[in-house]
Amino acid sequence: MKVASSICAVLLTAICWLQPAHADKPLLDGISKRLQPSSPQSGTFEQRKFLQILPLPLASEGTFALSEEGELVWTVTAPVHSQLTFGKEGITQMVDGKESWSVGADQAGASSLGNIMRALLSADWSVLQEYFHIRGELNQDSWKLGLTPAESGLSAAIVRVDLQGNHYLRQIQLLEHNGDRTEISLTPAAVPLDQ
Repeated sequence: MKVASSICAVLLTAICWLQPAHADKPLLDGISKRLQPSSPQSGTFEQRKFLQILPLPLASEGTFALSEEGELVWTVTAPVHSQLTFGKEGITQMVDGKESWSVGADQAGASSLGNIMRALLSADWSVLQEYFHIRGELNQDSWKLGLTPAESGLSAAIVRVDLQGNHYLRQIQLLEHNGDRTEISLTPAAVPLDQ
């Protein structure tokens, strides 16, 4: 619960007045061709939050689902149960079936945070280019992207977001200016063994 809340807090406070950035089109086209059409719309995750003040990371795991309507539901199942919903109305966190907090889409950063989270999971490069400079590499069996904030509001909190994958997005790493970092491993639902 605290890990998901801290990620939201960092991104919410950082997102303001963002300007478009452009990436290498052949690189992104190559990655798009490699990705499965539904890459990934739902699955499981393992998340580790490394805080400078703690000797060991905070670990959590759960599920995620991105609906056709664009609503992302990020559910932490362990060590506690909580659910973040990124929708058109804003962001809501539920803990034990009760609303813990929410922020409306009209509040600074909430709409942008939802857009970024949905774009990361659906490989929507045009949306990500609104917020980040994108660089990377495409190899025979894998790809890597480094997203650096395109505007000072976002870069005040985030140094870089690193993405790695093959036919699916597999890893997200968020590096913060304060030295903290978040690592998320994704496993899409119903992945064939050779993928």
